[in-house]
Amino acid sequence: MAPRDARASQSPTLQDVPKQVALVNGSFEEPKVSSGIENRLPDASRPGDRSVPGWRTTASDHLIEIWHQRSGREAAHGEQYAELNANEASTLYQDLETTPGSTLYWSLRHRGRSGDDTMSVKIGPPDGQADKTWTFTDGVAAWGPHSGVYKVPSGQTVTRFAFEAGATGTGDPTVGNFLDDIVFGTEPCVVVTATAEPESDTAVGDTITCTVNLKNHGGVPAESLILRDAVPDGAGYVPGSLRIVDGPGDAADGRYDPQTRTLTLPLGQGATADRGGTLVSTADLPGGVTVEFQVRVERDGAGRTLANQATATYVNTRGEEEPLTSTSNTATAETAPDTSDGGSETPPVAACAHPAHVCVGDRPIPGGTVHVVYVPSGQEGTVQGTCATALTGSGACWPGCSRQHRWAHPGTGPAGGSLSLLWPGKKGKKRKHHKRLIRELAWQVSELNQQIAEMRRRP
Repeated sequence: MAPRDARASQSPTLQDVPKQVALVNGSFEEPKVSSGIENRLPDASRPGDRSVPGWRTTASDHLIEIWHQRSGREAAHGEQYAELNANEASTLYQDLETTPGSTLYWSLRHRGRSGDDTMSVKIGPPDGQADKTWTFTDGVAAWGPHSGVYKVPSGQTVTRFAFEAGATGTGDPTVGNFLDDIVFGTEPCVVVTATAEPESDTAVGDTITCTVNLKNHGGVPAESLILRDAVPDGAGYVPGSLRIVDGPGDAADGRYDPQTRTLTLPLGQGATADRGGTLVSTADLPGGVTVEFQVRVERDGAGRTLANQATATYVNTRGEEEPLTSTSNTATAETAPDTSDGGSETPPVAACAHPAHVCVGDRPIPGGTVHVVYVPSGQEGTVQGTCATALTGSGACWPGCSRQHRWAHPGTGPAGGSLSLLWPGKKGKKRKHHKRLIRELAWQVSELNQQIAEMRRRP
């Protein structure tokens, strides 16, 4: 969430996205094979349940050899990989529609089968000689990473991305050159879309669900993907509400900073709490990744327009490493005016059973809750003692509140517990002072929880 006057336009929009160029089945995961080795399957020119999507071969029998890591050799990505030639020397390729003048990026993993194997990447027009070639050699010990950049020549509307076997450790060109994790296409282009629900008539104490979707409309993966979203004055983040609805990542890696009021969440395959992961092209992951979290409308957010706008940062690691940023559209939620008596802080939830007390509502913070209790002016002393004794002795839940609360004097709330504050029912400077106190205590509890979490992570 962000203040309305801080919002910017969505960038990029779907209309801004260049024409996507992306390989199909770059890791040879389809179709699934039953045997660990030498599964010879028809290429894409022979449609059927057992044909290999996307890939074609110049071999006269139109067969492609697919292996599974059950063979004892781990795949570079996924579970399956290909051997460059099946029964005869040939070229494995895909033809893709391209825009003249555009820049395309490629990367792959290559490994020898029984010794040092050599292969070439060839890119150019489909019916002519390749205008750019890369040749490299790898042994059996590990998958060798290779990458490059290709600019589409003028007039070339279809481009062939092809592989050709060279010398092999066996001396037989049909025995050698394993390939996996192949990428070829336009640079990553993440489009971020935000929504807020409900969009109107939210009252003080109500929650707003913010949803953010990220899709990579480029042809190569977006790396080191991190999502950031700010919470404005007038709304508070609901602890524990952050979750990944669909797609790769782990919501447990996310964090909320109460001082900057910002949510940060690394996303994608392989993401950790310290760094973002990989978001592949929509050619492989059409739905992208979807994140959801909630904020609660506070009293000073009543009668305003709250706006949700998220930012994603990521990197194109093919060619020269290039940092990129995408900004979502602005999703707004209109809040209803606060019609309660500003001095008495009329509660949005049920009255408390304790005399002269009212449960005003939970103020969420990371790791705990600031619980605000209204006390009528002139009754602070006697009511405070009654309340403390009742809560400590019974451990009962406040009527209308969602969780159990323990009494703690201001500033001494235990990590993961709650602070219960007495709020004198007076207007003016005193009321503002208590609001500031609540925020300060929330920050203190959050910092304490973060310190404890850090201590627990230490060996």
